[in-house]
Amino acid sequence: MEITEEWVRGLTGWKPFKEGKAMADQGLLAGLKRSADGNLIQGTLREGRLTLRPIVKIGSRGPSDISVQCGCPDHRATGGVCAHAVAVLLSAIAASSGKKPAAPATTSSKTSTPALVPVAWHVHLSPRLETEWLEGKLSLRLQPAAGKPITP
Repeated sequence: MEITEEWVRGLTGWKPFKEGKAMADQGLLAGLKRSADGNLIQGTLREGRLTLRPIVKIGSRGPSDISVQCGCPDHRATGGVCAHAVAVLLSAIAASSGKKPAAPATTSSKTSTPALVPVAWHVHLSPRLETEWLEGKLSLRLQPAAGKPITP
């Protein structure tokens, strides 16, 4: 079966498709592997602290015969086609058509970041502190102390 972007779009909702397309377009998928018959596709994605390895199996019983394995919370909650599976499928389409996705964004070690200056803070507790504490709904307000940097 030929995999097309329209077919992938029909597998899931607009949000997972949009997120998966963005991941594929940014080249966030690494190690794309496809079985000889093309019915098993997998890759590796890094999302925050998670390393995800979505696997998509395309069955022989028609366009809706698909199963996904992904460790993301969305797939575990719904069992549906998540954004990571969409990224795998769209990356496979790009690889088979010869298109290269964009190189993954890397952080340059030469990027300068402004120096962070520690600042003192005022902590304002609620006048209803005791009641809020007992209800488990403690509120407070943080306000930077004007012009008072912390010195070691």
